Amino acid sequence: MKGLSGLLKNAKFESMDFAGNPTTPDSPGFKRTRMTVFTEDQSFRNWSFETYLRFVSAAYDKAPDDILHELIDGFNFGSFAKTRIGELSSRNSKKARLIAAFAIKPPLLILDEPVDALDSLGTDFLYSSIR
Repeated sequence: MKGLSGLLKNAKFESMDFAGNPTTPDSPGFKRTRMTVFTEDQSFRNWSFETYLRFVSAAYDKAPDDILHELIDGFNFGSFAKTRIGELSSRNSKKARLIAAFAIKPPLLILDEPVDALDSLGTDFLYSSIR
């Protein structure tokens, strides 16, 4: 079963599995069961979005640079790639979450009103990406 999870502790990339066992990116089950990576966690607020995206991609062994650039360009987010996460507007924060979610290529992606933060180009890119 694939599940959604957040971060358990602000300063560490840890979470809990469904049985309540702690997991980290190095745990055997972590990459099999964790697909949600972008959170409101304040630990990352001073990181640029680009740095954060590379961190997440490395944690999941996913998304080489060409895919990251394709996602950033597709969602028309290039001018915000170097912006600190804590400085992103609510709308751009939503775009950033979509990019991070697509970067790890999850087998299941649950989207809740994903287009409310997107312009028409981003919406078209989203629909073409999930087909």
